[in-house]
Order: sequence, then C-alpha cells, then structure tokens
Amino acid sequence: MWFKNLTIFQFHQHWDLTPAALERSLANKPLTACPALGMHSHGWTPPGVTPRLVEAVDNHMLVALGSEEKILPASVIRDRSAEMADEWSQSHGIKPSRKLLADFRDQAISELLPRALARKRYTAGWIDLSRQRIVVDCNASSRAELVIEHLRETLGSLEVTPIKTSRSPGESMTDWLRSQRSPGSFSLDDECVLSASNEPGSLIRYRRYAPSITHLQECLEQGFQVSQLALIWRDRIQLTVDTNLRVKRVRFVDMHEERPDPDRISDDRQIEAEMTLMTNDFGQMIDDLIVAFGGEIPHSK
Repeated sequence: MWFKNLTIFQFHQHWDLTPAALERSLANKPLTACPALGMHSHGWTPPGVTPRLVEAVDNHMLVALGSEEKILPASVIRDRSAEMADEWSQSHGIKPSRKLLADFRDQAISELLPRALARKRYTAGWIDLSRQRIVVDCNASSRAELVIEHLRETLGSLEVTPIKTSRSPGESMTDWLRSQRSPGSFSLDDECVLSASNEPGSLIRYRRYAPSITHLQECLEQGFQVSQLALIWRDRIQLTVDTNLRVKRVRFVDMHEERPDPDRISDDRQIEAEMTLMTNDFGQMIDDLIVAFGGEIPHSK
C-alpha cells in the first residue's frame, strides 16, 4: 500500500471512469500463470489485502499490475546448448556452424522453460482524479511504462505523458545545493549524487555531507551537476529526487507515528486509512515539488 517511489504521469484526456467501471475492465485482463513456453505474463491483481482489483477512497484509486517472469540464467542456457553442440560434433565429426549453434540455443531454451522457476512482481499505480495524474510506484522508467502500456491496452486508449516542469530539475537542485537554500516547503537533507557533465558515468556520492561541504562546493564550481538530491518535505516526508523528476526512497520521517495500527482496524478500514494518509500527503508533496521546479509545462498536442 505504501508507495516508496513515485514516477509521475499527467493525463491529457479527462479520466471519467468510475471505480466500478475500472474494476470491470481490469477483470478482463487478470494476471495468469506464465505459459510453459513463455518467459513472462502480465495482468491485473488486487493492490491490497482484499480481492478487489480497484481500491478507491474519495478521488483516488489504486490498481496493481502483476508480472510473472521465468528465471532462466544465461549460464544454464549456455551449458545446455554446449552439451547439444558437443553431442552433434561427436556424431558428425565436425564442429557445428553458427546457425546450428543458434538453433541449439533456441532448443535449450524451449527445453528448459517448462521447468524454470517463476518470480512474481507487483507494481502499484495511483490514479489521482482531482489532479488528473497517475503515479506509479517504481523508480525505473521501463517498469512505469509497462504499467501505463497495460492500462492503455486494457482501456483501449489512455493519453498520458511523464510530467515536465518549466525549470530543469538538475539545474534547480544544483542551485539549491550550491546556495544551501531550498524552496518553499522543502529543506535539504544530507545526501546527494553529483555527476560530471563532460564525463558520462562519473559520479560522486555524498552521505551526511556536512563535514565534506567544502569539497562538495568545489566540485560544483568545477562544473559537476546534481543528479540526485535528498529532501525533506514539511518535516514529515523524506524523499530523493533525480533529474528526470522521479521521486525515490519516499518515507514518513516517523513512520510508526503516522501509519495506522493494523491490529485495531479491519482490512477495509486499514486500506481507507492508509490510502487517505498517503494520497493526501503525497499529493500535496508532488504539487509543491512541481511548483519548486517552476510549474508544469502544458501538454501540446
């Protein structure tokens, strides 16, 4: 239920589906077991502890995309295809061609897939009707896009794009760190990642950077840019923001104080309490973050 990462998309077509209508649509494409000769399977699954495919409170809905993926290590495929190649060589007296080696690899995969273990993963999505946004609980763009694509396929159409702001998140966060001042309801936490613009992949990570503030400032003067910055929102929520406006490692500063006690409430009331707390605070935090980066750029068709 509690999102740890926020990848934010904005609707460009007004969402008017009710929770009941969305439930019926998702029920047509549930998560099923991975086929014997398939590598993966995707489908909708309950986002909470109840069997409902859609959890709804006020103007907020939660859904979850489930994935079942076969675990088939490359080394296992390589070993089995090598065995096939050796057997062929011994019976024919010559080495197999490249085409035959590729065929042996395909045969090895087909042979091993039915016996491979499957791993299940779940990715939650939060539909915020009041702000016309969908937020996916993952920090990988490919995973977030998978949820959006399956929702689009399920509904027939879905016009959304990743949210964009007027000011570059990277440049803004670099300015905040250089001046040691952050905007509005945010304060600087004590972690960041710097990257060199002229050396792709060159990163410097700082944790509890106060003792190293002189070195950090020198790096900024040399042209390093902030690629990730830890912030605190209204002394309530810790988060890390990257240059793509993905929010990671989100948590309440005092989680035990904020989170409802599951031993004192029913499943339905627990879901309602957690959703209300999370969507209210996270929704306001996202609003403030967008304002801090100069506001959202309107979508142009």
